[in-house]
Amino acid sequence: MRRILLATTCSFAMSCSALANNLTVTVDGIDTASGTLFAQLMDSEAAWNGKAKPVGGARQVISSTDAVELRFENLPAGRYALRLMHDENDNGKLDTNFLGMPEEAYGYSNNPDVMRAAEFEEAAFEIGDGDTRIAVELR
Repeated sequence: MRRILLATTCSFAMSCSALANNLTVTVDGIDTASGTLFAQLMDSEAAWNGKAKPVGGARQVISSTDAVELRFENLPAGRYALRLMHDENDNGKLDTNFLGMPEEAYGYSNNPDVMRAAEFEEAAFEIGDGDTRIAVELR
């Protein structure tokens, strides 16, 4: 009886820990103390390209240029990518110039150094068991 109880307890603990993975994102590079920071967390290239829903999202009103921390909880272990936009004027979109270049700050997980929208693989990172911390620098 003791073995069955122990096996059941271990099994329950392992199934609970499968979703006890958390992601904390520190966002730096906020130049304007206004607007809203939007984040989308995707677990596939399809979600990254808008063909499936993101697995998570966050929104933070910006009132200072201090770093912001976002937290995503109870995520299954796996491969994810994060995209952020600082909507400085709160018009609900990323403003661009006549060439299509962003005029508001944006960023991606892994901080890829690209002069275009990052691909899923460039921004992808792993979430394992427990807590994962990443840092994103807005540009």
